[in-house]
Amino acid sequence: MLSIQKFFCLLALAGCSIVPLLVNSAVAQEIPELTERQKSVILLDARIDRIVEDAKKYEGFEGLENLPMEGPFEGIKVTDLKRVFASVSFPEDIQSVMAMAMVMRPPEKLPFDFFIRIEFNDAEQVEKFQSNIAADSKTVEIGGKEFFAADSGPSPAVAHRVNETTFEFGTPDYCLQEKREFFTDQIKAAYKAAPDEPVRLVIDLETRADLIRDVVDIGKQQMDNPVAVAYLELIDNAKTIVFTQSLASDTLATLMIEGANEADAQELKEGLEGLMGTAKIAMPALLANVRAAKVSEKTIGVLKTIVDDLEATIEGNNVSIVLEKPEGFVEAVNEIQIAVRKQAKAVSKLNNFRQMGLAALNYQSAFGEFPYNNEDTHKDLSWRVRVLPFLEENEIFDQLKTDQSPEDEANAKFADQMPSLFGSDKKNAGVSWIKSKVKSFGDITDGTSNTIMLIENPNAGPWLKNTPLTAEDAIQLVSNLKDGEQLVIVLYDCSTHKIENSIDKETLKNLLDPADGNAVNWP
Repeated sequence: MLSIQKFFCLLALAGCSIVPLLVNSAVAQEIPELTERQKSVILLDARIDRIVEDAKKYEGFEGLENLPMEGPFEGIKVTDLKRVFASVSFPEDIQSVMAMAMVMRPPEKLPFDFFIRIEFNDAEQVEKFQSNIAADSKTVEIGGKEFFAADSGPSPAVAHRVNETTFEFGTPDYCLQEKREFFTDQIKAAYKAAPDEPVRLVIDLETRADLIRDVVDIGKQQMDNPVAVAYLELIDNAKTIVFTQSLASDTLATLMIEGANEADAQELKEGLEGLMGTAKIAMPALLANVRAAKVSEKTIGVLKTIVDDLEATIEGNNVSIVLEKPEGFVEAVNEIQIAVRKQAKAVSKLNNFRQMGLAALNYQSAFGEFPYNNEDTHKDLSWRVRVLPFLEENEIFDQLKTDQSPEDEANAKFADQMPSLFGSDKKNAGVSWIKSKVKSFGDITDGTSNTIMLIENPNAGPWLKNTPLTAEDAIQLVSNLKDGEQLVIVLYDCSTHKIENSIDKETLKNLLDPADGNAVNWP
């Protein structure tokens, strides 16, 4: 199933890449009639309003709603969009395809035609979008119509506002077609026959079969894997491909491929069955990864049902795969989303603690001692302040007065501006240094991999204040954990680990003392 968040990320990236394509070039006033090779062979119709409405049933909708948009979409939310309709032709020949693949800079002239129409929910967002476009463009007249065009990039490509809520991009040959009749007959027929789902993607492979065949031939020459070559050859058997997706209907997605004849359709069916067989073989490993995220067996069962039920059916020249929504699908997706976010948060926390440990080690390398017992700053000022330059937080460090206490006026105004690395609270830190007499590595006689330097502490207090945790306090902190709860620790070798209340108390005590002569081989 197409990831909705990934779809919008791609949409945002597409928007960012469109502006450099808008160029002020000499374009003929008379738009020629489109040749058959010039017509659109790929069509994407995405009903954003329906996608957004359907996505509200799933966890993580807020992330979709607030997905950052860039380029001309800056300041615009996904929920401000209503529909995106995009269409593109294939390049004229294989040389154009190879040039696009090999050259890492914009071509002098686009080797294809394209068209994108974006419908917004209200005029205010179109005004904002137009303003973003106009900032880097000038207006030009082509064929009696006014367009926006930039000063550099491939040519020709233009953009203009159609009405209060619609904006269009594209090459002039497409944008100036009054009835937008730039599709091949195969595209129009396949699109009309496709289920009316929020996402519809149609590809015509028949009209430019010559180009497809050249691409396949080159691919076969470059590939050493005979299995991959066999699947690549299947493209030669297809006339059209139709993909649809919906999060709301009983059918999550459909893939329909039309073969040139019944024999080709049978080969397509067998090829797709091979791919699905590979997916089923890989399913146990996938489920093991999902289990590692600690989801329920019910959710595991839903995922297994989706793959087990996959099959290709054939009717005449048409091969189809229908992905039905199993019972409990929404709940399963929500549970996975929660588990993934939780896992990502845990990974991020471990990375943050490692960064703090590295900052302490870099501080020691620069000044010959760790930042915890430094006498060159105010005694009440936390080690967190001293390592700021090593965490790329120079801006706030340069404004702090290191010879004054956290309560002094110069520093007090930064009390609620704690870098997120130290914890999610803007004011109170979530990490503490274990108090000791360690100044340099020579003081850690039990070994850096056997001594705790930092420990996660939800009650660490104001981030600017020097409030180290004693070994006794750390032991109590760990003892108070509920079964299954964990705290992150950083050893003096900068490795990160998690500990629970089940850890042997004597072992923990030895880990907290850098020089008690009881080195612990842990974990």
